[in-house]
Formats: sequence, structure tokens, C-alpha cells
Amino acid sequence: LVFAAGRSAAAVHPNAKKTIPINLCDYDLYQETVRDLKRPLSERYCVFLDNAQAHNPDIAVEGMPYLDANRYFASLNRFFKLTEARFAAPVVIAAHPKSNYPSDLFEERRILKNMTPALVKDAELVLCHHSTAIGYAVLAHRPLLFFYTGEMGTLYAQTRIRPMRGFAEYL
Repeated sequence: LVFAAGRSAAAVHPNAKKTIPINLCDYDLYQETVRDLKRPLSERYCVFLDNAQAHNPDIAVEGMPYLDANRYFASLNRFFKLTEARFAAPVVIAAHPKSNYPSDLFEERRILKNMTPALVKDAELVLCHHSTAIGYAVLAHRPLLFFYTGEMGTLYAQTRIRPMRGFAEYL
């Protein structure tokens, strides 16, 4: 018996006697969020869906190498600066729940935890690598921009970048 959130999850278990479709927990959390009409920030903003890429424990579990954290964050900040200039709106960081960032890591940009669905709901643009949180952007009908650094492209071409490209093409 398999409880599966989506066709992809069900496909992982082709020999299941029975598959029961369920919502991903993100869907239920988003439904709670949309009931609250109050905006998390009063001004216009773009939001980055942080997945703790440089320190994510899944990397070690999957046996992949870690990124050079200094290079990674420098690349992100350069990209965010370009995004802010293009959209005339600050980039806000929707921090991964397990992250613990110093305030200067993102060049003094706001870092907010446990507010991802609310931040996505009213964002001008959603920036991300690969995360289940992209579902919030889809549910909120927000524009979504997938991006990755050169080092990510080299280290994770088949493991993280490939599915990200698949999502981007599908959406």
C-alpha cells in the first residue's frame, strides 16, 4: 500500500498493490496561508526559496560533494543584485527551516524562516534551484525562475540540475 503525492511519487513504486493519492503537506500548508489576507511585507519584493544548498545534509547522504560555500554565496549575491536592479524590488530570503545564517551572509538582505508560503503568495518573482517549495509558486500563480551556479552545473548536472530543468520545461 503506497500513499503517493503525485504521479511521480506513485511511479517509484510500480509493484504496489494499491496506490492512494494524497496531497503533499505543502498543499495543505499553502491552503492555510491563503486564508490570511495580510501580506508578510508591505513593499514589493522577490523571494529566493533557499534549500540550504551549500550545507544541506541530503548532499552527504546522497554521496555528492559539497559546494564551495564562499563561492556559492558570492554567486547568489551577485545574481540577487542583478535581479533587484531588473525588478526594482529587493530579494528576500525564505530560509530553509534547518538553516542558521548570519545576517551578513546575504549582504544584509532579509532572511525569514518558516514563512515560505506567505512570502511566495505575494512575491513579484520566485527564485529557486530545486525544492518542493516550488509548489507554492505554482499554487499562487507566481512567476518562477530556476537558476544555478556554474559550480552546481559541474557537480550536480545529473543529480540536481537535470530534474530542475525538467520542472522548468514542464512549467
